[in-house]
Amino acid sequence: MNGDIRGEILQDRRSKFSVIVALAGLGIASYSAAPAQAVSTPLSNMTTVAKFTYSSGQQAENLALEPNGNVDVTFNQGHQVAQVNPSTGATTVLATLPASTNGVAATADGIVRGANGVLYVDYGAGNQSAIYMLDPSNNYSPQLFVSLPNMGWINGLALDSTHGNLLATDSTNGTVTAVSLQNKTSAVWAQGSALQPTSSTSKGANGIQVYNGNVYVSNTSTGDLLKYPINSDGSAGTMSTVATGVTSIDDFTFDSKGDVLAAENYSSQLAYIPVGSSTPQIVATTSDGLDNPSSVKISGTSVYITNAAYFVQTNPSLMKATLSS
Repeated sequence: MNGDIRGEILQDRRSKFSVIVALAGLGIASYSAAPAQAVSTPLSNMTTVAKFTYSSGQQAENLALEPNGNVDVTFNQGHQVAQVNPSTGATTVLATLPASTNGVAATADGIVRGANGVLYVDYGAGNQSAIYMLDPSNNYSPQLFVSLPNMGWINGLALDSTHGNLLATDSTNGTVTAVSLQNKTSAVWAQGSALQPTSSTSKGANGIQVYNGNVYVSNTSTGDLLKYPINSDGSAGTMSTVATGVTSIDDFTFDSKGDVLAAENYSSQLAYIPVGSSTPQIVATTSDGLDNPSSVKISGTSVYITNAAYFVQTNPSLMKATLSS
């Protein structure tokens, strides 16, 4: 499938696909884990811990980890946030973001967990794009945190807790926007050709993570992983390229050693980039159960991967693998 076709499908899922979701506040049936697959070092024992329903808009786009071991997941087309118990597969919808009123189908994309368990979620809906806040003390009732009408395709979301900023990527305009947690002001934090998509139908800046005093951003269309040092005032330092050739890289994460695990969305692969290397190693594929993986996070020796299933549309799910020390 060429890049233009992929891009058209992605645009289609954003602007033309709409669903009626009747699952808000209800539990979703648990799913029995599938047999372990033959993933490659440093991963082993990959299983499916929760399976979702594509026709209900439950494309698992992004995830955040709870201290108790549960996993918070955004359902892209259902514009919902759900919580999964990986031990049982039991899945409960925490919140449904509002439907847009401008004719653009609303989506839920990036998610991060802030202080006191508050969740921040990207809301994609054209000129109604925004970040919503879900506070557990308020039963996760969605509250508009900041409107971002100039965002073309709000996507990845990260937290710079040192400077009190949320950082959101725009996959259409190829920018990173910083939002102050204190006063809710927003401003472009990073921009430039390295973040731009390579065509009008592809995705530029996508996944974003804060690690060890730096902000890392993936460009899906170029397959690059970029690094921006965070200056003492919270602004972006000079960009450098960490890795290239990470085909259709979406979201990614770091292990305790600084090695990278990256979800390769269109190619349905998981890539491993050891510290000091700029070349990805493929450690899991469709044969291991991957179906357009879009996000990956690590908790101890557990690796969690969301299968968005945008193209094949058969296996939207949350998967788990074991990470070797």
